[in-house]
Parts: sequence; C-alpha cells; structure tokens
Amino acid sequence: MKKCRKKFLAVLSVFLLSGIFGVDAYADPSQNAVEDEIDISRFNFGEGTQIESLTFENEKGEIVTVNLPNELMYEITDVQIEEFVNNQEAGSINIYAIESIDHDQYDIFTEDSNPTARIFGTWLHTTTVTRRAGTTNFETGSRSIITVARGMSVNLSRSWSATSNLQISSGTPSSTSFTSNHSMTGTRSTSLTFNGPGESSSFRSRDFRMSFIHEHVNWEQRSTHSMAPFNTITTSGRGSRPIQILWYSRDIR
Repeated sequence: MKKCRKKFLAVLSVFLLSGIFGVDAYADPSQNAVEDEIDISRFNFGEGTQIESLTFENEKGEIVTVNLPNELMYEITDVQIEEFVNNQEAGSINIYAIESIDHDQYDIFTEDSNPTARIFGTWLHTTTVTRRAGTTNFETGSRSIITVARGMSVNLSRSWSATSNLQISSGTPSSTSFTSNHSMTGTRSTSLTFNGPGESSSFRSRDFRMSFIHEHVNWEQRSTHSMAPFNTITTSGRGSRPIQILWYSRDIR
C-alpha cells in the first residue's frame, strides 16, 4: 500500500456528526459507557484547525484521502489507518473524533444465576482476557448515520446508542457473560445539522458514519463447582474486543 503525507492549515466547512445505529445491541448508555465524553465541538473542522492529510491506495488500487485534526494523530497509528482505508471506496474521508478505552487487565468473576441450580451448587467462572501479540487492529460494525446530497443540509434530533462487546471467534467457554465486561458504548443525543459537499464539489454526497475498532485477544476461563472445588474445567480460545470508536464521514463521487 502506497502512502504520502502532507500538512496544511485550512478553513473547512463545519461538518457536524451525531447519532448512531446499533451494532451488537441497543444498550443503556449508563452501562459500559466511555468515561470521558467527547465535547460535541470536536465533531467539526473549525477555522484555523491544523489538518493532517494522508493519501492511501486501498486494496483495489484506488486513491483514498484521509483528513483528520493533527491532535488525533496521537490516538491512531498509520497502520490502523491503512487497515481502515483498505475497505473504503475511492474518495475523501474526514475523521472528526476518536473515542478510546483501556480495558483493565484483571480476572473477571462470574457465577451461574439460575436459582434452581443453586440447590445443587453453582459454577464459578474466572476469565482472563489479554491482547494477542503480533496482531493488528481492525474495523468492524461500520454503520451509516445519514447520507446528505451535494449542496444540502439535514437536521437530526434523534438519540442513538450502540454497544460492541467482546466477540468469541474460537473456543467454547462455559459462561459467556464475561464478554459484556469488555465492551464499548457510543451515545449521542444532541440535535445536529449534517452538511453535504458544497454545490461546486466534485463529490455527489457525504456519508456520515461510525465504526468500532477491535483488537485481537486471547481468553482463558477456569470454571469451578461450588460443591466440588477440585472439579475445575479450563477452556481457552481467541476473540476480539472494541478499543476505539471512529466518527467520520466519506465523500462519494
């Protein structure tokens, strides 16, 4: 994949971004939400914003230009952007904000909750999840929020919430309840205006989107019966968990 980079200072039209379709499930925003809510003013390129412009070739050999505020270059690597662009169509992409989460590296304790099972004891599960070394992150769950035609503006007043949990790709754990402990939720509730490309633009529309970025992980679960503590079952496997949300738009010819 070829890439070139240049910095420039520009006054860009304000593109406001909001809302989102569900990915894994609609969720209570109070559960597993990102702790630091990003200020809504970051969903635009304002006057005097220093923009980093990156030009890539996608897997089809088409040119894709990625524009993002210089400050976001510390939140996403070139390799991550390359992986992201690989699946994008030719055109221009504006990344407005990136939400990140650091998953705690600790054992997750869960217990079977079936009341009937308690008569005969319950299974206690201890699950450890760690990042798989030597792997690259990848985009998943991309959703279109709204597409706006050239020269048009649309206002949306709806509230959106979407959650992405840890996804198991191999192995069969005795309990899957730990997957919600490695999750990420994006919510937006502000009424915002979405602007399409300018009337003189060569692009016919602007598609406002969001995507979850996952990292590859290994998981291991130890299950012990409460009435037979020496009866332990160990299972393991692989999966992925969300670590970032990208809020962006792409201009389409």
